[in-house]
Amino acid sequence: PSLPIDYEVENYINKILKNDDKKNSAIELMLYIMRNQLFFDGNKRTAMLTANKILIKNGLGIFAVRQQSMQDFFTKLVKFYESGESNEIMLFCKRECIETMNTE
Repeated sequence: PSLPIDYEVENYINKILKNDDKKNSAIELMLYIMRNQLFFDGNKRTAMLTANKILIKNGLGIFAVRQQSMQDFFTKLVKFYESGESNEIMLFCKRECIETMNTE
């Protein structure tokens, strides 16, 4: 990707964070950071931490890719990197990667 322009990044992040569906917001922001390579190193780690901050703050659980789902996650992530189309990985992340505690 091209080098990020700070005001464009800030505007896009603010747009994502205004979404009332915080689960979608967390995943969308994570994918945005991953694909746009906002940092020199650690983009996936930083993106996952950011998603977890949003999820935890809103009582929605944590984002974690299970070991047995890793290959599928990275296959979908590469497809997203290449196409920019996020529907498939968004659905996968919502179904397979958000862990919640059962308090009953």
